[in-house]
Amino acid sequence: MAMEASIRQGPRAAPLRVAVIGMGRAGLKHALVYSRLPYVELVAVCDLNRKTADGWAQRLAVEGYTDPDRLLDRDDIDAVSIVIPDHMHLAPLTKAVAMKKHILIEKPITSTIEDALRARELLTGYDRVFGVAHLLRFDARFAAAKRAIADGELGEILGMSFRRNSAVTGGRHYGRFADVHVHVMVHDIDLAQWYTGSRAMSVYARSRSLTLRDIGAQDIVFATVEYETGVLAGFEACWTLPRTVPFELHDTAEIIGTEGVVYIDSCAHGISIIGERRVSSPDSRHWPEIGAGVGGAVQQEILEFVRCIIAGRPFPIGVEESLASIRVSDAITRSLRTRKEVDVAW
Repeated sequence: MAMEASIRQGPRAAPLRVAVIGMGRAGLKHALVYSRLPYVELVAVCDLNRKTADGWAQRLAVEGYTDPDRLLDRDDIDAVSIVIPDHMHLAPLTKAVAMKKHILIEKPITSTIEDALRARELLTGYDRVFGVAHLLRFDARFAAAKRAIADGELGEILGMSFRRNSAVTGGRHYGRFADVHVHVMVHDIDLAQWYTGSRAMSVYARSRSLTLRDIGAQDIVFATVEYETGVLAGFEACWTLPRTVPFELHDTAEIIGTEGVVYIDSCAHGISIIGERRVSSPDSRHWPEIGAGVGGAVQQEILEFVRCIIAGRPFPIGVEESLASIRVSDAITRSLRTRKEVDVAW
């Protein structure tokens, strides 16, 4: 009932008609969440692969497209989730803005600082809801850490450290599009910005590539970032753990203050299933499947997007905050190339 009440707020009478561009794993989760929300109607999905698009369109009883432009040309679609590889974001974003859609786009807003600045230009004065899906802000663990910082429980923040490591299957796939600090570490870069509330000023980074050298991607990146407030943050991201690792992701965070500390360790999601053939740790945080639906942080993120549309208020993570994360990842790229400490470009 609480979910239904939150969706019903505002004057809108007709259901919100939405579409999802991108039927990879994240896109599927978006579509499944929308398909089960009250007062929301999922009307279309899009994937460049015709078989994929048709399969999910049939399962969800919606129209399937292989051309994002054709989908976005529809006047009866109010809102769209753009859930495709980072380096492809700018074209559908440009079209969605031209067609005056409410937009939720996967993080990061783009994979390069140049495209991010173009996106900011596009979105200046935009009169629809626009949000960047930095998922971890909707994870209960990281949100609780934010509350503790805001309430002063930790005193003044001295430093933070983040680890986000995963199996080589992800590196083999996503490493063709972006480096690990752009696609993976950006989660924690955004968290650090959220927690400090200040600009990153300088970056020193190192990396190593052995396993993914053949596709020109880094195996692992370490970065140290200093913020205007004096906070120091250390970041580690690796996507070449063995395929046999029994958990999808090993992510940890430590936030140290003058009066307290926060530890977050989400390895194995709090559940392990051990059988004769395999050991697994199903996702219980980001987008767990519950019955025929999807819960977790992605559901909370999409609920907030829908609430913002109905209430006519901005999404909490906009273009400027996502651009700030891209500025840091760009500085990491420059530090890796020059093997020197570099300033973040503002």
